[in-house]
Amino acid sequence: MIISYKHKFVFLHAAKTGGSSIALALYPHLGPDDIIIGTQQHAKRHGLRPNRRTLRLALHPSVVALLLKETISTRDSGKAIDKAVKTYYRRAHGLSSAHAPPEEVRRFMGPLWDEFHKFAFARNPWDWMVSVYYWRHRRQPRSEWPEFEAFVETIRREVKNGEPEGLRLMRSFSMFFDNGKQIVDSIGRFEHMESDFRQICQRIGLPTDIRLPVVNKNKLRPPHEYRQHYNDGTRTMVEELFAVVYDNKTHELGFEF
Repeated sequence: MIISYKHKFVFLHAAKTGGSSIALALYPHLGPDDIIIGTQQHAKRHGLRPNRRTLRLALHPSVVALLLKETISTRDSGKAIDKAVKTYYRRAHGLSSAHAPPEEVRRFMGPLWDEFHKFAFARNPWDWMVSVYYWRHRRQPRSEWPEFEAFVETIRREVKNGEPEGLRLMRSFSMFFDNGKQIVDSIGRFEHMESDFRQICQRIGLPTDIRLPVVNKNKLRPPHEYRQHYNDGTRTMVEELFAVVYDNKTHELGFEF
């Protein structure tokens, strides 16, 4: 998630939509006091240094002990800064994560929310669910993975019953609509990320030739298309889940199975 006071934009990072690549591409163009939650470990690997605000908050008395502990345990200063800054914003301002939902960001920004250009990227729901499936189980032995159908059924149950894990997952993707009203100024699509990103850069006054690096690509996911994971039941379950996320505008956004 990024709040750029320099360029007057807000990037809301919906989970598994290429947001880490977008944040990293924007990173060198941010001002010294712009807010970026997440991305520090990727930036470090690309030779990019944290801005002034990030360093100041990572060294804040309330999280500096955490920073030191994480630096020692992970031996990755970028990852440690990420955790320290995320913890600071969660404790001090109620911004829950790099995928902080719009209501949290709006509350944090106050009147400035209406003055800034807000954007997020969406993804085909059925493709997104397959991506989450492989990402969530990436650290488990393949023999321990549930079948895809069981995974989708579990998420549906968690969401339907209001269980924390399901709500957190859906919430991390719901960046677009509120009670039928679009709450971001621009919605890019994962499926044609480069062209949509160029258009958004033009709207927020950034160069349109900014390159998008590849970040967080899951190598476990097979190359065949997402449809091969589905049957009629799982297809319908995902459609129903995302009717909530996209406020019944899935097809208006151009997403079809």
